[in-house]
Amino acid sequence: MDSVETLAIDPIEFETIDLQKYNTPEPIQREAISREELRKLFDGMTSYRNRLFAITDAETGLRNSDLRSIRNSDIDFENLFIHIPDPKNSKPYDVPISAELRFELRQWLDHHRGGYATASNSSYLFPS
Repeated sequence: MDSVETLAIDPIEFETIDLQKYNTPEPIQREAISREELRKLFDGMTSYRNRLFAITDAETGLRNSDLRSIRNSDIDFENLFIHIPDPKNSKPYDVPISAELRFELRQWLDHHRGGYATASNSSYLFPS
């Protein structure tokens, strides 16, 4: 039998909470950037590393801290996913990637990453 997580509070009780008592900021209205804006952002980057970092982030939606902590061994090129072993406030999970991103990551590892001085001493995908 699978373990089941239960809520510590009845969701119906949330309706009785008076939010006026709490000093919370107003919600921010956000709008996703367009593909054209995203393309301009990527094209404006002069560093292959930073461009691939941003592309990986845009495709996976990972938090900055999770993206920075990806190790080479976390990428499953055959099954097209990146394993996130220690996400902030969450359990480990896998994020799917496209065949195009797999190609770019393979190119990075095989041809570009080694050009960074810290690459030989680092297991991280994007050494700083």
